[in-house]
Amino acid sequence: MTPLPCVGQPQDCHHPKARHQHGTLAAWRADGCRCPACTLARVAARRHHAQAVLTGFWDPFSDAEPVRQHLERLRASGVGVDQIARLSGVPGSTVRTLLYGRNGRPVARLKTVTATRLASVRVTDTARARRSTIDSTKTRSQLQQLLTAGLQWPDIALELGRTVPNVRRTMRRPSVTLKTARAVARLHRRVMAGKRGQVRHVRLEVESPRQSSARAGSPAMAS
Repeated sequence: MTPLPCVGQPQDCHHPKARHQHGTLAAWRADGCRCPACTLARVAARRHHAQAVLTGFWDPFSDAEPVRQHLERLRASGVGVDQIARLSGVPGSTVRTLLYGRNGRPVARLKTVTATRLASVRVTDTARARRSTIDSTKTRSQLQQLLTAGLQWPDIALELGRTVPNVRRTMRRPSVTLKTARAVARLHRRVMAGKRGQVRHVRLEVESPRQSSARAGSPAMAS
């Protein structure tokens, strides 16, 4: 087995945003960490490089345009630059350079490993910024179900920390912020799960007009 070169003391990451992890090539390069795990990552990277060169598959750079288009789609869907950087492990400065260019000129190529990391970011609710907007159809449906379950507009507004007019306007809007959608979804889950004791000012038992009429017209039970 090849001995580990330059094994030394661990160096934790002190970068405020990157947060490099031990056992990665990034920690070996950016943080100067020479712990066994990071050194193994360095050895593995060099072996991979040598094998790729030997077999003719070494292609360290990729076209930047498809990646740039992917980043623009992410941003249009509410995934911000900082969030892209956090999810991909690519520095935010690199993401911004891909989006906006360098010295007024678009970047033509980027490292293949960087392209792969950025391409792995997908549009999900957890990836979107809280202030991004999404289609309101599901949220409006959940609000209507809450009303059917017995909550009134003041009840819903109180639980969401909003005013009644603000919540009522949600029913007329084609989109809502992700923050609002998540808050309504949490309240909907609580009520639909039957945990109405956690909701203030809620009628615990709601009887529909049909149920009331059926009960009134049913014969009395014999004692």
